[in-house]
Amino acid sequence: MYHLTFRLAQFPTVYNVLEVIVEGSGPLLSILYPERGATLKSDKPTVTVSYIIADDETGIKSLKWAIGFDTSPESWHGLPPGRTNVPVTVTLGPLSQGLNIVRMEVENNAGLKTEARVGVYFSSDYYENHKNNPALGIVKEGVRAFLGRNLIDDQDHSLPPNDVATIIELLLTSLDIGALLPNPVAESGPYRVELSNLSYGKPTVNMWLNEGGMVVRIAIPNFKVKVSAIGECNFIIDWCPDVSGWVSSSNIYAVTDVLIWMDENGKIHAKSQEVKVNLYGLKVDIDGILGDLLGWLIDILVKTFTKTIEEAIEQQIVDLIDKTLTDLLGKFEIHETFEIPAILSSPPTALSLYTKPSMLDVQPEGIWLDMGGTIYSKKGVNRNPLGSIARANCLNPKPQFFEMPRNRDIGLAAHNDILNQALFALWWTGTLNFTLNEETLAGVDMSKVPVEDLDVKLNFLLPPMLTDCGAEGKVRLQIGDLFAEGTMIFLGNNLELTLFLQAEVDANLTLVEGEEGPEVALSIDGTPLLDIELLTVNEDFPVSKEDLIELLEGDLIASLLKDLAGKELFSFAIPKVDLSSLANEIPEGTELDIVFTNLYREGGFTVAQGYLR
Repeated sequence: MYHLTFRLAQFPTVYNVLEVIVEGSGPLLSILYPERGATLKSDKPTVTVSYIIADDETGIKSLKWAIGFDTSPESWHGLPPGRTNVPVTVTLGPLSQGLNIVRMEVENNAGLKTEARVGVYFSSDYYENHKNNPALGIVKEGVRAFLGRNLIDDQDHSLPPNDVATIIELLLTSLDIGALLPNPVAESGPYRVELSNLSYGKPTVNMWLNEGGMVVRIAIPNFKVKVSAIGECNFIIDWCPDVSGWVSSSNIYAVTDVLIWMDENGKIHAKSQEVKVNLYGLKVDIDGILGDLLGWLIDILVKTFTKTIEEAIEQQIVDLIDKTLTDLLGKFEIHETFEIPAILSSPPTALSLYTKPSMLDVQPEGIWLDMGGTIYSKKGVNRNPLGSIARANCLNPKPQFFEMPRNRDIGLAAHNDILNQALFALWWTGTLNFTLNEETLAGVDMSKVPVEDLDVKLNFLLPPMLTDCGAEGKVRLQIGDLFAEGTMIFLGNNLELTLFLQAEVDANLTLVEGEEGPEVALSIDGTPLLDIELLTVNEDFPVSKEDLIELLEGDLIASLLKDLAGKELFSFAIPKVDLSSLANEIPEGTELDIVFTNLYREGGFTVAQGYLR
């Protein structure tokens, strides 16, 4: 503060003193809470902000706040300056699900302003990352599936198998029905009747879904078995000669109802009910002239043999159908680890997927299956957020309804919370904290960016996240409190800086073909919303902080993001259904061959649909 005295030269006693305040640093403003990189959880969409303001030179003129990227005059709200030099607490809101930039601006009586902001994530719920107990991070109904009736029986039973009916046919072909037949099959007087050399044609299977299960119809053609009547008469000579022949059936038909249900532990069961087996066109052909004399043998074979064969086939069919269906549907309980390829300079990293069925509904059109799911990883960051953010119905009290469509053979849907768990798990490993330089950006066109010798270290205080809240049909990628520290030659001048970045950009989820099958890829598009807070800049850089922020947002970051638009940032594979593990008869590596043709968004889900090839 300065005091200037003005006197009249001719009348020195006439004077006035003018007090002049020279303010160079501006007022003090510091947000004490929430901290950088905070994750907030509450039933109310508000945040309690603790701050401190001070200006011992000119005093505080005004204080205001805003939330979000919008900094237009209409977005700011006034606050009474209140006390200075002591922490003050105020509740601000409303917050939205996802990234919120909490801004405060103070102005002193000299007209100088200071702004502070912090990026926070907000939701009414989060999912913890539990590597040792992944069930604790389960997203209920996080994965949903529709398995159309063509998966059960598409009427095309060519190999390799691509439906349940073809698998059952393949397994029936290798059944050893003869091993279940008693030998001898019957005895009468001095004769015992034995069976051997059993054979039959290629079985055919038809399957139909109904409410709560399915109907299975099996036809086994050209059934044939050799029969031998071995006689032993204890006389001087054997008056009971051995005879042989064949018993055949033109067709054996078996029909059964199969109940399919899920128990309270999420395990799916299939249980065949009463199996009706009928032999049609039964013939008994005894060799030689003795055959005409052994009518009693034919009677035994017709009565005893028919019942024995029916019981043997019934036992085999029940075991085969129940086990195959139970094992196949059990494959939707997944616990596997998969690798995410390298992102720029970061090494490949491993994420783990765990799903467990939670709802099963079998109808004539298909099978609806809901699963709880979670994606998790090993910790590699020095951060402790509340967890992976939940969509939380976009903070609306009324739940949003989503029903799996039934207009394709196969439909798979993943909730936003599962996708964000994938991003969280990727960030949790530390793989996103890498260095941007000419080597890591080798695939990016830098010719239009006025930068040389780029060397910037990135430290994500928060994981990237996806949200569709507030933008119907659109998904946005948000990044909160990204800390960057680096050096570069910018506009021909040496630049050393540290900054915090908040960003939001439209995101695309698309189907791509990976090395081992279909994958869902994440890319960005459109003009990003950016907020840069410069912390430090080398003093000899010949541009003001305000102008430098505009240059960084427009010439550097926006240009980099524009070149990345449409390019795959990372992708994750759609889990496969391995059929070869169902039985040894199925060739190794046989998988359910699904061609995904459609991917869309609805009700917080990303839905992939396709057909069986």
